[in-house]
Amino acid sequence: MGVGRIAIVGASVRAAAHSALRDGFEPVAADLFRDHDLYHRCSATAIEKYPVDFYHWLQAVDVDAWMYTGALENHPDLVDRMAAIVPLLGNPGARLQLVRSPDALALRLRDNGLLFPETRSTADDLPCDGSWLTKSYRASSGHGVWSHDRSTASNRSRAQQDSGPGQARLKTVCQQLFFQRRLEGDPVSAVFVAANSQARLLGVTRQLVGVGWAEAQPFQYAGSLGPLRIDEMVHQTIEKIGSVLASGFKLCGLFGVDLMINNAGVWVLEVNPRYTSSVEIVERITGCEMLQSHVIACSEGILPGVPVPRDAQHVGKAILFARQPVKVSKEFSAWACHQSCGDRWPGLADIPAQGTRISAGQPVLTVFATGSDERESEAQLRKRLSEVQGELYR
Repeated sequence: MGVGRIAIVGASVRAAAHSALRDGFEPVAADLFRDHDLYHRCSATAIEKYPVDFYHWLQAVDVDAWMYTGALENHPDLVDRMAAIVPLLGNPGARLQLVRSPDALALRLRDNGLLFPETRSTADDLPCDGSWLTKSYRASSGHGVWSHDRSTASNRSRAQQDSGPGQARLKTVCQQLFFQRRLEGDPVSAVFVAANSQARLLGVTRQLVGVGWAEAQPFQYAGSLGPLRIDEMVHQTIEKIGSVLASGFKLCGLFGVDLMINNAGVWVLEVNPRYTSSVEIVERITGCEMLQSHVIACSEGILPGVPVPRDAQHVGKAILFARQPVKVSKEFSAWACHQSCGDRWPGLADIPAQGTRISAGQPVLTVFATGSDERESEAQLRKRLSEVQGELYR
């Protein structure tokens, strides 16, 4: 299948669209935000009714194929309906339903000697002391995850409402809650590409989850740092996880796995069977053409070679969330656009348009930083976020 013009849809698609541009494709985008640095580089549409408007939008555009980012994996029926319009570069609905099922995932992993947290379908007899989590596959980036405590009843009602990645525009498709034993350790993300029941590990990053200096809420994904230095045994375990998932669920293309690493080993928390937020960090580290790998894996069944980091540079990204309601001023928009334009790897991304009203807790933009190691890149991220906040709330 010759692919040149790709439709990319999801809650926020800037990262994937920029990956496609770097790899020589022509992206046509639709998401909730239509950020400045998206629509100034490719055709982009902001939809109103998530996710149903994607179906009608795809019917109206002329593309060779389409792909999704978060959180379309939670809408398998819609994915299949859209795949009947234009060829899909990614995993169809049946695979999504299986790999996103805690029961199916736990069975496959444990049968292969891999770790998955204890998970239950009801809260009966569970302690309300925070040692368990309440989860719902209703969005992405840590939304729909709460500590199971005495406030769970109110959280349960929240799960029946519209929700989204940093805002109230994503509608839940999977209303059923499940309960998972809480783990302590280092939150990690692994990026793979799969084809013909095989997987290639592309990179491993540390996740920034619920960090206060980005104004993130507990369990909320707020960025990535990489490459993560891991020992050979952990590396082999992560490679095995990718192979088991690719063969057991017939995955294709890019996919991510959220992990927790502690003294007991490497635990699989969740599988995101699509382009994930940490992909662009792995791109910056390795220089690999991730969208090219995704397209070739999906359309031709070919895996790329093993990526090699370009140098010793460490890379980080962090999402800034609004600590209070704010309207994007003309001055801030111009300042941020100046920071993001004209660079293959900009320092700022996901730039909101002038006049955008951002509620407290919603994402504002993304910052990037580099350093000689993880500590330095995180320090640079904090400094950069502070600078952005100074301009935003001026």
